[in-house]
Amino acid sequence: MFSSSVACLEGEIVPYTPKDTTRHSPSDYFGTFSYGTRIDQFIALRNAVYEGFQDVHKSYPKKELDMTGFYNAYLHLCAKYQFLILKANGPLYNNELIDLRFLLNSFCLFCISSIESFPYFDRVKDKLADQIHEVGKKLLEETLQST
Repeated sequence: MFSSSVACLEGEIVPYTPKDTTRHSPSDYFGTFSYGTRIDQFIALRNAVYEGFQDVHKSYPKKELDMTGFYNAYLHLCAKYQFLILKANGPLYNNELIDLRFLLNSFCLFCISSIESFPYFDRVKDKLADQIHEVGKKLLEETLQST
């Protein structure tokens, strides 16, 4: 959850250094760490998580699709990307004159809108939206205190 590398589960914040402008460096907004790239990664992983739950369901067709498990996993995915966007890459976005408070709000709305057509969404949307926003708010406060 805390890795800046999507494919692994451990890691640490890579220091932001405005002088380092090599491609795929933490200071290259237009590379791997741009908000647009993070959004693309997020949607790809949302799809992968959902497909995983669907595959498990296909293996056990008599069982109902585990949407509680999916929404729990989705909440963790949202938290990971809030960490990446607000904390790990927050100073980079701030340097590009992107207001992190507005970025938090827009990403929270993006997270909710990204699953609006999923099964049982209406049952969980309010609680999920609150949880996503609370995690983001905490990360934003930590980021603003450290800058």
